[in-house]
Amino acid sequence: MASKINVHYYDLPMREALNLLAKIAQQTPDTVRAFLERLDSTSELVRIDNESFAAAGASHSFLVLYPSKPLLDFFSATFASEDDGV
Repeated sequence: MASKINVHYYDLPMREALNLLAKIAQQTPDTVRAFLERLDSTSELVRIDNESFAAAGASHSFLVLYPSKPLLDFFSATFASEDDGV
């Protein structure tokens, strides 16, 4: 029996976070490029948690995608600088 993997988005949904990153990139591409270059890899954009809601031996696993701390920190810094008029 094949396992089924369900992917869920919580908090600031990953899809929304990546859309926001794309919008920021359109406005300030050099800022986003510098942020991405500081990451070891683009996998640092996402934090993946495996949540076991099912009983042992069940054929379902849940992967939960969250924006990573570096990505959330980048959003905070970006919006803080906008508030400061930078």
